[in-house]
Amino acid sequence: MQQEPPFDANPPSPPPQPPPAAFVNAPHLSPALATIPPADRQLAMVMHLSALLGYVMPFANLLVPLVIWLLKKDESPALDRVGREVLNFNISILIYAIVSAILMVVLIGFVLLAALWVFGLVVTIIASVRANEGSFYHYPVTIRFL
Repeated sequence: MQQEPPFDANPPSPPPQPPPAAFVNAPHLSPALATIPPADRQLAMVMHLSALLGYVMPFANLLVPLVIWLLKKDESPALDRVGREVLNFNISILIYAIVSAILMVVLIGFVLLAALWVFGLVVTIIASVRANEGSFYHYPVTIRFL
């Protein structure tokens, strides 16, 4: 005659779930801000696309997202986060462009500036598409100022 194991009133808890894919590479993000709300997507996309204004008007790529961010950061946590990301990226690109301009003395700056221009264009378009889809985009090689 076999004895049955005693009844356990506290069954084992289920194993922890892995974090969503959006947070694997960005552990500092809270799950509450997993997506951009539909009402904020258009402004988020405008903030990302404002980086292209820097190719036409000097410092417009800093002023447009700064104004939108200052006006909307208290109303929407998503726009606060997007604004910080866009401003950090644009400031970083400005610093990289200044360094490239200085390096033009030794001729490597011309190549770096051209590569920086293409890089800025590509990641700005990617970020704008992601914002329109409702997901956050983290620019690579960005210095975090804000």
